[in-house]
Amino acid sequence: MLDKILKSKVLSAIFLASFGFVSAAVIWAYAATKNIDGLIVVHFNNSAGISQAGTFLDLFLIGITGAVMVVVNFILALELEARDFFLGKIVAAATLFFSILIFIAFATIISVN
Repeated sequence: MLDKILKSKVLSAIFLASFGFVSAAVIWAYAATKNIDGLIVVHFNNSAGISQAGTFLDLFLIGITGAVMVVVNFILALELEARDFFLGKIVAAATLFFSILIFIAFATIISVN
């Protein structure tokens, strides 16, 4: 496994960036919401208003789910990279895209609160 990681440096760098986006979002959310007493707004809709409120634990669980997604996709992309050059890059690009979306979602939640 370590040999595959060292062999595909671009793929590893993309997944390191993806993991960085997810973990930075969780750390930023903790720093921004640690002084808030009570519930925080987790989901806001323009037509319905506040549709879900929760605690930092809800955001933390979303971050853990995103981090697990990045790790599983990294293992999947390494295996695909060994078989086909293009498929591993597609998984890496999709994972980077989704981790950026998670970061944007956390930024939006922080700005609402």
